[in-house]
Amino acid sequence: MGHSCTVAFQNPGLLREACARFPGKVILSLDAKRGKVAIQGWNEIVSLEMGEMVKRFEGVSLSAIIFTDVERDGTGTGVNWELTRALAQVTPTR
Repeated sequence: MGHSCTVAFQNPGLLREACARFPGKVILSLDAKRGKVAIQGWNEIVSLEMGEMVKRFEGVSLSAIIFTDVERDGTGTGVNWELTRALAQVTPTR
């Protein structure tokens, strides 16, 4: 599913349906800038916090979440550990 962050934001029912049909086979790609969700190929930053985006899918059988900090991607500066830890704290583990 391309642009899964955009799809998950704009049509969360589609992601839930895909997870119900293919449990443990769907990955959410979560893109964020300064902790806010980025959609439309990183061109639009919405007011939703990334943690709130993850909470929308509690109980949904996602296989994984791939997190990209759009401010750091491709800069060679490494992982944004602060945002990664914050996301891990609100992500349910199995």
